[in-house]
Order: sequence, then structure tokens, then C-alpha cells
Amino acid sequence: MVISHYICRDLGGNHTYNNVKFWATKNGCTTFTSQPLPHKAATTDGSSVILEKYTGGISDVWLYKVINGSHNWPGSGGGNMDFNASLAIWDFFKLHLKSEVPGFHH
Repeated sequence: MVISHYICRDLGGNHTYNNVKFWATKNGCTTFTSQPLPHKAATTDGSSVILEKYTGGISDVWLYKVINGSHNWPGSGGGNMDFNASLAIWDFFKLHLKSEVPGFHH
């Protein structure tokens, strides 16, 4: 899973997008979905979030795109509060946990 901050203009050479596409291809993902996250009414930073999911392969690849966001950790205050990046990462790994991880119980 990747969490990245985007601005509205193309700066050329989007490394985040290239990395996401690399892993989606390597994992054999066959399905792409894109959906905006609900905007929290109390948020006034002018940013929004789009969740892109590449699925259907050996492992999913998710990208949280923070549009017009500042360089802050989402959900920690001072920036985008539409989602909590720490919880999103944990939820992703809980959902995709392989049962063969020794010593880990969830």
C-alpha cells in the first residue's frame, strides 16, 4: 500500500505512480478501481483523497492519493484529516495477512 501526496499539475516523472504500476503488474493484478474517500466536513485544508485499488493478483496494491495535500501524515493533524494513514496501513495488512506468518496471531 502507498500513501502519496499529489498536486494538480504533472511535474514529469511521477515515481509514485510508476512504483504502483510496477507492483500491480508484478503481482498480476487484473482489476482497477478508483473512488474518492468521503470528505470530512470539519476539514478545511482544501485537500481530498482518492483510493485506487489494483486487485485480482497474488497480492493487492492500494494507493491513497492525497490531492492538494501538504507534506503531513494524513490523520495526524495539520493536514488532511479525511482518513488516518496509520490505521489505513494496519487495516490493509490485517486484511491481507497470510496465515503462514509464524508467531503472529490476530
